[in-house]
Amino acid sequence: MELGREGLVDGNATVFTAKSRQRTLRDHRSAWRGLAPTSTDTFTRDTKHLYEASGSVFAWGTGDEPHPSLSFYEARSDILDRPARFWDHKELRAPFRDFSMSQEEDLLALIQEIET
Repeated sequence: MELGREGLVDGNATVFTAKSRQRTLRDHRSAWRGLAPTSTDTFTRDTKHLYEASGSVFAWGTGDEPHPSLSFYEARSDILDRPARFWDHKELRAPFRDFSMSQEEDLLALIQEIET
C-alpha cells in the first residue's frame, strides 16, 4: 500500500523487486526527514514592491509604480552544478503594474495599465 501511494508500483512489467522498491522508499523518506540546507543565501529588497517566486527563481519589480524594470535571483543548485545569480531587465518597453512567471514553462507575463 505504501509503495502504491508513492507511485512505486508499476504492475507486472517492473524489473525491480518489491523489496528493492521498499528500500528505495525508506531511503527517500529518510533523506527528506533529515533534510538540511547545504548553503543559504540572504539578500534584501524593498518589501513594498511586487514579487513572485517560481521554482528556483525569485523576481521582483523595481522602481516606482508602475514598475519600469524587473530583478531576478536564481538559487544555486548543487545537483545541476549551477551557481546562484542575479540579473536585471531594466530596459522594458513599458512599465507594468503586476507580473507573473512560471519557471517550468519558461513564461513571464507583464500586466500593464492601458490608458484610454
